[in-house]
Amino acid sequence: MTPSRPLNDVRALVTRPRAQAVALCRLLQNSGADVLAVPTVEIVEPEDWTTVDAAVRSLSGYDMAIFTSANGVERFLGRMQALGHAEKELGALQLVAIGPATAEVLRSRALDVQIVPEEYRAEGVVDAVVAARPAGLDGLRVLVPRALKARAVLPDRLRRLGATVDVVPVYRSLIPPGTAPRLQEAFEERVDLVTFTSSSTVDHFIQLVGPGQVEELLARTVVACIGPITAGTATRGGLQVAVLPQDYTVESLHRAVVQYFDDRR
Repeated sequence: MTPSRPLNDVRALVTRPRAQAVALCRLLQNSGADVLAVPTVEIVEPEDWTTVDAAVRSLSGYDMAIFTSANGVERFLGRMQALGHAEKELGALQLVAIGPATAEVLRSRALDVQIVPEEYRAEGVVDAVVAARPAGLDGLRVLVPRALKARAVLPDRLRRLGATVDVVPVYRSLIPPGTAPRLQEAFEERVDLVTFTSSSTVDHFIQLVGPGQVEELLARTVVACIGPITAGTATRGGLQVAVLPQDYTVESLHRAVVQYFDDRR
């Protein structure tokens, strides 16, 4: 090991969707890891755009839009364009991003983000929205474009506080074809580290390897999760989480992985 290559000899499996995996793969590679990109998630369109289209056409009726992922931003803006609506129309709303990566996608489209919580998860978003509106949430109309399957914490808590919340599914998370044999091949050789960046990457991984095989398969593999929600899903699925960064970003995940392996040497 050298200070500039702290992950030399570490074979790292990245399960993030292919389009979003580039940054994490590059960080790990630059630190010396042998990176295997085997996405357990593929982002696809919803089967029905009806609720999304209705929200786009009535955008002026909302006060706030909350985005919980970069995928949500890109898919919603893409649908706006497909329907002939300018992206700048979204700028009339108060925009909330769950974290800096999501905020950056909005800003790259010349959209101003007013709220980014200190804690990058649904609970943090609710707290930040409440803090930004001291008069309360009664009468607030909120749009939440997100995945078809997601935690109910965000809309449920906002509704209990008086907001009207419309959740519209702008994408689905599926298992990419051919993933099972690629995972099998990777583990037959060796995997020292596996990274998970969402609950869906964990859920799909467990489905692919089989719930009864997870513990044995990962007995000699370090499991790293981007945040506590993902880690909770992993733990409930029988995985032992060894690496959990303080900040829920890819950069922090990479730093935590490097620190973990550095401490073990």
